[in-house]
Amino acid sequence: MKDLTKGSIKKNLRGLTLSFVLTSVISMGTGLIDSFWLGRLVGKDAFAAMSIAQTVWQIFMIVLIGLITGGSILIAQYFGAKEYKKISDVVTNMSVITVVLSIILIGTVQIFDKDILYLIQAPYPIWPQTLLLLRLYSYIIFVFYINFLIIILFRTAGDAKTPIRFTIIGLIGNFCLDPIFIHWWGISGAILATFASVCVATVYGIIIFKKKSQFEVKIRFQDLSLTISKKLFIVGFPNILDTLFFSFGMAATQIVVNHFGVDVVAAYGIGSRIDSILLLLGNNVGGAMGVIVGQNRGAKKDKRVLVALHHGMRLGVILTLIASVLGFIFAPYLCMIFVTSKVVIAIGTQYIRIISIFYLFLTVFMVFMSFLNAVGDTKASMVISAIATWGGRLPCAIIFSIFLGYSGIVLGIGVSWIFAMVLGLWYIKSRRWEKVRII
Repeated sequence: MKDLTKGSIKKNLRGLTLSFVLTSVISMGTGLIDSFWLGRLVGKDAFAAMSIAQTVWQIFMIVLIGLITGGSILIAQYFGAKEYKKISDVVTNMSVITVVLSIILIGTVQIFDKDILYLIQAPYPIWPQTLLLLRLYSYIIFVFYINFLIIILFRTAGDAKTPIRFTIIGLIGNFCLDPIFIHWWGISGAILATFASVCVATVYGIIIFKKKSQFEVKIRFQDLSLTISKKLFIVGFPNILDTLFFSFGMAATQIVVNHFGVDVVAAYGIGSRIDSILLLLGNNVGGAMGVIVGQNRGAKKDKRVLVALHHGMRLGVILTLIASVLGFIFAPYLCMIFVTSKVVIAIGTQYIRIISIFYLFLTVFMVFMSFLNAVGDTKASMVISAIATWGGRLPCAIIFSIFLGYSGIVLGIGVSWIFAMVLGLWYIKSRRWEKVRII
């Protein structure tokens, strides 16, 4: 555990970013391994089904993601303020609420799964596979929450290195189990292999946390606090709405993509995954910066908060420029990792080469939003993201696709990122966030 309210911000940011990136690469490897084996062993229909199922499930995960994000903001600020008992209270309230929400989400998916696929106009030939994946995802949601919670606890306490160890365990387990489970159970084997590996990694993470933590975290019902729950709601609810608006925007974009057929759906899924890889460096700068900002905000050291923002922007720009060039050059080879279909590879290559031109604008925007969330101004982050998605991304994707076809969707998304960055810059410059205090 590390106190980030003192020492070199630049040095801490670089160290945290590197650890964040390594952890994210390893965690992402689990999904990439699933995609690799599905594309190779089962085919492009299975890959397209996985793409749609993951997009839909992200919508149902928004409440939990918003809750965890709100909790992580409080945890970072309480750590900076040295109020360790409050951290345990936050975790207790988060966990109890998550159990209830998980049950509700499972029931919703089981009852309305076919209606969901009809609503998003998923290609009918892959309905059976997509339905199976949606149902399996619903059963394992709580395990992913616990895993993410352990990572958040380490990160917000300034220790981003330890999560690398137990995420490696999960990656190795998934790599070994995926081909075996997919061979035995087909497309559902990918989810089952992920579930088993994440369970093992999570248990190991809990053991390490108990040994290393300088504060105790106990989940006890008698520690349920109306005050903490209210703060979680105030900070987390805008994050829930933020993720909701974004996820529905992604789903709406998916509907536009679905009209172009299975090949384009598969290529879009591949492109989205490669996006997440190439944007990994820049996006993790925002996460690392957010931890530093959160701790210093909790310690009421606002000068260090602004210094962290400036260093975060610079580092994010440099890393994203490198990723953009690499993506543009190696686009076809990246697509070949996932599928063998020449048509899908050609469409995916076009996607990456267009969208990589705009990566820089998205990274700067994400750094801005990470900053606003870390200081506790989640309402502003929500409003800006909603405007950027529904006033920028979706309209641009639809309008551009009318004139340019599938490539117009990609171009429209890129143009919307410029709009989002400008909007975020305007709010940061207004300094309205300085008036927001959550602890």
